[in-house]
Amino acid sequence: MSEITKFFTEYQHEMLLSVSTLAPGKVINFDEARQRADIQPLFLTADKTDNVYKQSIIHDALVPDHLTGIEMFEKHECSWSACDCDSVLKKYAEWRKLKAGNLVFYIPAQRSLADLNGTDFIDPDSHDLMSSNDAVIVGRFSM
Repeated sequence: MSEITKFFTEYQHEMLLSVSTLAPGKVINFDEARQRADIQPLFLTADKTDNVYKQSIIHDALVPDHLTGIEMFEKHECSWSACDCDSVLKKYAEWRKLKAGNLVFYIPAQRSLADLNGTDFIDPDSHDLMSSNDAVIVGRFSM
């Protein structure tokens, strides 16, 4: 393999590793009130001398509604005495909440989410592109 071919092969590999896509992570902390979670990426990284490192924790990743509680289920009180729907609904509401230790998959946003405020438009002058620090959790998985 020529030196030029080797250079471009390594360059291509480094460029592909720098593009952020779907990745697995472990929930460290979940703040349900803010719908934010701290996650530890599970993909390890290596330097040029093959030393392996954990990636930095991603703080305040956005958590979608389907991974939070359902207040009306949590507070449900059935008026029928023979019904056990209260316990089933409350268990379901608790089960669906994101918890520390859960396996999740996350995706970095195209640009910074620092100025995200509801459905307001976001200033296009963002210098952070495809940064894991602007992650959105897309789902939880049982493995």
